[in-house]
Amino acid sequence: MRIDPAAPVVGQPVRFLVSISAPDSCCATALNFGDGGPYEKVSPGTCTTPSNVTDAVVTHTYAGPGLYPVMFLAATFPCTLTVVDGQPVAPAITGATIYACILVGPTTMAYREPCA
Repeated sequence: MRIDPAAPVVGQPVRFLVSISAPDSCCATALNFGDGGPYEKVSPGTCTTPSNVTDAVVTHTYAGPGLYPVMFLAATFPCTLTVVDGQPVAPAITGATIYACILVGPTTMAYREPCA
């Protein structure tokens, strides 16, 4: 995951570029920007897409300056449903979370302050 621009300011759209390489062909992905909003789906990243996604783009604009905790969630699972004795078996889900902090200016905040 990377951002563009590298040093965003308040009111400027920030592009989050996400690349995914997953062990299974079905996946679900989401990104939270750390400013109180809900998780946003990163698209592509559903069962109809391949497991390798390069530079999926999600854009977000921060309303205030500060240091924001960003979280990217990814979960992969087999696309085929397994049935045993007529009952569906829950697929094995593999997941990962990436935590990062983004500094949105202008701000006088020091980089060594913790990301909330």
